[in-house]
Amino acid sequence: MSLNVSPISPASAVDACVTALQRAILEGELKVGERLPPERTLAASFGVNRVTVRTALSRLQTAGLLSVRQGSGYTVHDFATHGGPELLPDMARVARERGQLLLLIEDLLRMRRHMARAVLEVLPERATSEDLDIIRAAINEFERLAGSGDLAALTQADLEVVRCMLRATHSPALALCMNPISSAVSEIPELPPLIYAQPSTNVAGYRLLLSWLESKAHARPDAALLVAELERRDSDTLARLKRLLSRPKARGKKHRDPIG
Repeated sequence: MSLNVSPISPASAVDACVTALQRAILEGELKVGERLPPERTLAASFGVNRVTVRTALSRLQTAGLLSVRQGSGYTVHDFATHGGPELLPDMARVARERGQLLLLIEDLLRMRRHMARAVLEVLPERATSEDLDIIRAAINEFERLAGSGDLAALTQADLEVVRCMLRATHSPALALCMNPISSAVSEIPELPPLIYAQPSTNVAGYRLLLSWLESKAHARPDAALLVAELERRDSDTLARLKRLLSRPKARGKKHRDPIG
């Protein structure tokens, strides 16, 4: 098998090897069930030592992209079966190049809404008054940044609100499921400018959430109200993305990440 790779710089050699091999797997250059070349061959192709390649292969195995058998080397796994949500940003790059980004993001936002519903089901009964104070402070910080024009800071502030909510559920299971989805949403470059195109609507959504959490149990409406608000904003985001992707420049432009 011939793998099309180039020598990489030593500064981030392991990361670069991981990126190159992961790209080859996600794009189908390396097929499911295909055996990788020996470590020494990969090391020569990348221009790095075997320890670097071995570390990269181990990381890909942990991510569910490769399997290893003593004496047989590494074999490509079916990432759709063995991978996890942490692959979503890289899958978005492949989907972008294949003209399938809109569908992937639509599914990603749908997953986020389902997870949000699960969080909201347990949050009122598990969150302490201290937890609510922390959530309130995070929302206040998000609101402060909403008018700053600092998209990176606003994205991180949004992630912090989500983290505070997850901690308040006192559920490691929910956190482990929701964290990679939230991170993927923030890491796909097209999404933050579209999600925060009108920051006041994001703030209003969080204020509605806070009011909901602070209300008495007997007066608290069903969590479906908040999920419906999130779905409305997701629909707006998808409409903006569709317009963006329909522009001639967006259709013709390829987003390629450097290997090294």
